[in-house]
Amino acid sequence: MKYLLIFILICCSCVNQSDKTQDKKAKTNTESKKLSVNTQTIQDSVFHQEIVANGFIEATYRSELRFRKGDIIEKILVKNGQVVNKGQLIAHQDISNEKNQLQQAKVAVAEAENELIDLKASYGVLDQPDSTIKPAVLKNITLKSGIRQAKANLESAKIAVRQSKIIAPFKGVIANLTTKEGNYISAADNLCILISQDQLDAVFNILEPQLPFVQIDQQVKVASFANEDDQYSAKITEINPFVDENGLIRIKAHLSNPDRSIYDGMNVKVSVQRKLDSVVKIPKTALVKRSNRDVVFTVQDSLAKWNYVDIKAENSNFYAIKKGLSIKDTIIISNNMNLAHDARVNPTLIKQED
Repeated sequence: MKYLLIFILICCSCVNQSDKTQDKKAKTNTESKKLSVNTQTIQDSVFHQEIVANGFIEATYRSELRFRKGDIIEKILVKNGQVVNKGQLIAHQDISNEKNQLQQAKVAVAEAENELIDLKASYGVLDQPDSTIKPAVLKNITLKSGIRQAKANLESAKIAVRQSKIIAPFKGVIANLTTKEGNYISAADNLCILISQDQLDAVFNILEPQLPFVQIDQQVKVASFANEDDQYSAKITEINPFVDENGLIRIKAHLSNPDRSIYDGMNVKVSVQRKLDSVVKIPKTALVKRSNRDVVFTVQDSLAKWNYVDIKAENSNFYAIKKGLSIKDTIIISNNMNLAHDARVNPTLIKQED
């Protein structure tokens, strides 16, 4: 009898231990069926509405440099990529004939001045200021001396020398210089292009419905396709008051911080933002498509809840929600592509990004 009682106690103990093990396994299986997701709590946020447009860089000052007459290029003093200052000599043609004409003109002026002195002496007005000489007498003396014509010829000779030179009209960088010294160049040919590398504009187009989105002095961001990580600040300076046949409006924004890695004619991406206060903002990863509608899952008591939403605006990283969510809702931002309504989830709260 004693041994029977001991046997019964041992059996009961084994049964209880087995039940505990089964309960633990069941609980573990239930937990493992929960999908791990990241969540965020919606807060009252500032949202930057954004439109992105493709454009190009245009130098604020850009000049095609030409000689005023056709002749042989005697000297080129610059090269492509070289920065030159305003007033710096770029190149000059063979000016031997112009120099000779200039010297002759100077001699002619000197001779005319001597002739003028002789005529004044013969008229007895040599020691008198011109303002005291009778106008008719002064006019006759001046015409006879030829001083006016000599001075006009001297000025023409100086102009001819200047036209044989190209002087930088502003500070900039030399581009498209392809000809060589000794080559003939006509007045219709460009010697090179001078570009204001430190003064650049981003030119882009927006659609007609987007016109209320932009205004003069509005800040925009500019990035080159070559390196989108390098962004430049710009301010809108021009809105062309004309809609073209494609419904586009031309906008120009002046870059405030250009460097040597951005060039005239380079293709760029322009981002225009407008601030919206107190909106429901969600990361783009929170939104999925269900039956061709926009859906965001929220979490309630570890269950995923399906919510249809209407989008008010968007930018590169976020959506602004017009309808379907509220401040303080906890939304699922990961592992939501195949999530079902009322699916059990294991949420991890993530801090909302700006």
